[in-house]
Amino acid sequence: MFEDNKNLNKQFEFENNYLRFMLGRNLFEQKQYESAVAVLKECEHLHFSKRARFFRSVCLFKLGRYEEALAGFESLGRFNIDGSAVEWAQKTRERLQTVQKTSYNKGTGTWIQPEIPLPGNYISALALDGEDIWIGTIHSAATLFGEGHNLVMLERNPQRLQKAKQTGGLVRYNTRTKQTTQFEVGKEISASWITAVHVQNGRVWVGTYGEGLDAYDKETNSWSNLSEKKGLPSNYVQCLDSDDTYLWIGTGRYGKGAVASLHLKTD
Repeated sequence: MFEDNKNLNKQFEFENNYLRFMLGRNLFEQKQYESAVAVLKECEHLHFSKRARFFRSVCLFKLGRYEEALAGFESLGRFNIDGSAVEWAQKTRERLQTVQKTSYNKGTGTWIQPEIPLPGNYISALALDGEDIWIGTIHSAATLFGEGHNLVMLERNPQRLQKAKQTGGLVRYNTRTKQTTQFEVGKEISASWITAVHVQNGRVWVGTYGEGLDAYDKETNSWSNLSEKKGLPSNYVQCLDSDDTYLWIGTGRYGKGAVASLHLKTD
C-alpha cells in the first residue's frame, strides 16, 4: 500500500510538472514572452528541462535579451526541437553583432555609442558617481543558472563555474575623459563575479558572489574587504543601500538570507 501511494505521488508530481511546462509552452505560442520566461525557468530542473530551456531561450531572444538567450542555446549543444539550438545560437550571435551599445544624452537629445571595454558580457550592477560610472559584470555562463537549484547545477559544473569566475569584474568609466579603469581581481577587488555596486560619501562598496563586500576609499586609493571572518552574515552579497548612518547589506543564497548593517561613521 505504501509503495502504491509513493508511485501515485510520483505520477501526480510528474503530471503537475508537465502541466506547468505546457503552460509555459502555450504562453510562448501566444507570444506572452515575459510570462513564458518565468514559467519555463521553473521547469529547467525537470525531466523535460532541455525543451523548457530551449523555449525559454527563444523567448529571451524575442525580448531582446540576447546574452541570456545565447547562453541558453549554447548550453543545449545540438539539441533540436522546433528548430536547432545551434542555428538559434548562430542567429543570436549575428543579432548581437548588429545591436549597438548606446546611451542617451539628455542635454543634446541624441543617442551616443560609448566604447567601453568590459571584462564580462553581462552587466550585473551600475552606480553613478559624478563623472564616473561604476560597472559590475559577470560572464553569461553565470546568468543561465541564476537561483536555487540552478545555482547548485552551476556550482557542480566545474568548467562552467570556472568560466564564470575567470571573466567578469569591475570597471570605472569616466564620461568626460572616456577612459576606462579595470580593477584587478585578487589585488584590488576580491572576485570577478560582481553582484552590487553602491557609492556613498567617498567610498565605493562592491558586493561579490562568494567573497563578501569590497570597499574602495577614493581619498586613499585603497581597497579593503569585509567577509564572514569579520562578521558578515554571508560572503554572498545580493544588494546594497544606505542612509545617513548605515550601509545596509543584503546577503545569502539558497533561500537563506540575512541583512547586515555597517555604521558608516565608525566602522
